[in-house]
Amino acid sequence: MIVGIIGSNDRAAAIGRLLARRHTLSFSDPSDPERAKQLAAAIGSPATVAAPYEQVMRSDVVILALAWRDVDRALAAAGPFDGKIVVDATNADRATAVTSSELIARKINENHVVKAFNMLPPDTLLRDAEQGIALYYCGDERHDKAVAADLIRDAGYAPIDLGQLRNGREIEPGGPRFGAEIPADQAA
Repeated sequence: MIVGIIGSNDRAAAIGRLLARRHTLSFSDPSDPERAKQLAAAIGSPATVAAPYEQVMRSDVVILALAWRDVDRALAAAGPFDGKIVVDATNADRATAVTSSELIARKINENHVVKAFNMLPPDTLLRDAEQGIALYYCGDERHDKAVAADLIRDAGYAPIDLGQLRNGREIEPGGPRFGAEIPADQAA
């Protein structure tokens, strides 16, 4: 599977390192293209760099892993997502009436948004892979959630479905599961 990662921060790097074992990766970052190039080079083959709009066209799934302040610029640079599955690994830096993922779904006018990979800090993501830890996710479309669950498994975690996208509040900052390192056999 070709996984496009928009972002080059520590979260993007952690997700990329975890998924590079099983997927072809493409990085882009309209806020810092040079850092995206450095990240792809550090991960090595099969990681490449592309302009955001090219990345969306070529990728099977797109992961947003960037600072909340950069989301609007990244979405504008990426152009239409045309039914692509978008995994939102962002965390809003301010309180919102709806989840960050619901806001992103509205901005790109798509139903194919799944919240995942945002609840643990990047260093914890890397440290806890293959340790039987639960990673929660949620979304509104069954197929999209199945793809996200496969990515979570490929990253070395046990995927736990929280249901609809609006339930993402539970794994966002201030939510009861945000930052929680929960063994999969104890997750509910």
